[in-house]
Amino acid sequence: LHSFPTRRSSDLTQDARGFLWMGSGNGLYRYDGYQYLKIREVRRPELLPDESVQMIQNWGDRFLWIQLRGNLYSCYDIANDCFIDWNGDETNNESFRRSAIVDDRNLWLYDDRGGLCHVMVDKEGRFSTERFRAEDQTLPTNHIRFVVQERDGKAWIGTEQGLVYALSGKTHV
Repeated sequence: LHSFPTRRSSDLTQDARGFLWMGSGNGLYRYDGYQYLKIREVRRPELLPDESVQMIQNWGDRFLWIQLRGNLYSCYDIANDCFIDWNGDETNNESFRRSAIVDDRNLWLYDDRGGLCHVMVDKEGRFSTERFRAEDQTLPTNHIRFVVQERDGKAWIGTEQGLVYALSGKTHV
């Protein structure tokens, strides 16, 4: 794209309104067909702990799910033009290498060290999270290989020690 403010883009997506969203080592940008706007978080900088954007995904029509350097995550509310506190504790943005968006209301964060985090958003846009870890005895190991969620809410979790399923915040081996 002509006149992009930085030399490289790490990722690109288009939202339902037609805006292009680009990530770079220098931040998140929105392009409206005429100009680039760097998206900043001035009021609550802890909601964007690093400006180096690695990946951008649409989460339904309302949110952008953004992976930052260090495998940290931020969530941008497109409708309200602001970053939001998706985990209820902005000081505890744990590192996860992978994310899996299931639908408009569910996504999973996981990797081979930190276990699993289920991020949910209700119809009013309120977030909640459920954590699953070996230390909490909700998983046999923190090494997660994949997550698949069925329509009924049951999630199948592939760990290095076998298959586990989660339903309503509880896991079953």
